Amino acid sequence: MFVALEGIDGSGKSTVARLLYESLKGKGFVLTREPTESRIGIFIKELLKEQELSQDTIQLLFTADRAYHMETFVEPMLKEGHGVITDRYLFSTIAYGYGAGLEVEWIEKLNSRFRIPDLTFLMDLDPETAVQRIGKRNEKGEFFEKLDFLKRVREGYLMLSKRYDGFVIIDASMDERSIRDSILSVIEDKI
Repeated sequence: MFVALEGIDGSGKSTVARLLYESLKGKGFVLTREPTESRIGIFIKELLKEQELSQDTIQLLFTADRAYHMETFVEPMLKEGHGVITDRYLFSTIAYGYGAGLEVEWIEKLNSRFRIPDLTFLMDLDPETAVQRIGKRNEKGEFFEKLDFLKRVREGYLMLSKRYDGFVIIDASMDERSIRDSILSVIEDKI
């Protein structure tokens, strides 16, 4: 089973992904994330800190990282019979591209060769709450963490949840353990 956790920055994806993994590792699940810790993923993170990139360039870099990730980790793990939980996946690319004003159809086409997750949990959170959470963990927000941008990204995610099967919307204003339990109940019904 391939499970993706998606949502705007500050929605708690990484924390819940770790909690979910701790609950499911005994059932053969592994945890991963995008961008990855591969050379491509590290390069992306460094570039985003050092200079402003065009949205087209950002999309192409994230897609390259995903291709490598799928080829070297996700697909092999699934073939070995593991469940895979990913903290972000292709719907992040589409929603963030939408938030930046790119054509969704172009981003979807760019990512059309990648598998759609069996389940995608959209951790839905009010962008104002997300910005407050982000402010508590760091002083200077990145471009991706600005309120107006996060509002557009959230709109993109909600649009995607209607266009693709397997989306489950989770209220990310709950505490992390309640969110984990809600997600676990859905996963366990599917296993």
